Amino acid sequence: MAKSQPRSPLWRILYSRPVIWLLCLVALWGVRSLWVAYTRDRQVIGNREEVELALNKLEERKQTLERDISLLKTDRGVEEQIREKFPVVKEGEGVINIVSAEASTSNLSQTASIGFWSWLWGMFKSN
Repeated sequence: MAKSQPRSPLWRILYSRPVIWLLCLVALWGVRSLWVAYTRDRQVIGNREEVELALNKLEERKQTLERDISLLKTDRGVEEQIREKFPVVKEGEGVINIVSAEASTSNLSQTASIGFWSWLWGMFKSN
């Protein structure tokens, strides 16, 4: 059997329990740092997707506003906006109300029923 060599004092220091515990703590600290970096990275990726979606919506809104502004630079566009926002007509124009047959009969029956109740109320009121 071979005789083992005596261990050097440096070997005894490096393999002592306090040094091993210290190395374990350093390794755990490194793993924790990696985990924090990983979770922050995932969070940043999620936030980036939200911001890109918001940016796309803002770009669409910008295009819509630019189109509306270009329309308002013309006389026709201004006239369309005025007619859309306000109930106005030009000189010589008139308003035509188109009513469907169903709507006109329902309006007549409602008017007739209101007339009957007002007549009945007038009968009791005059007494």
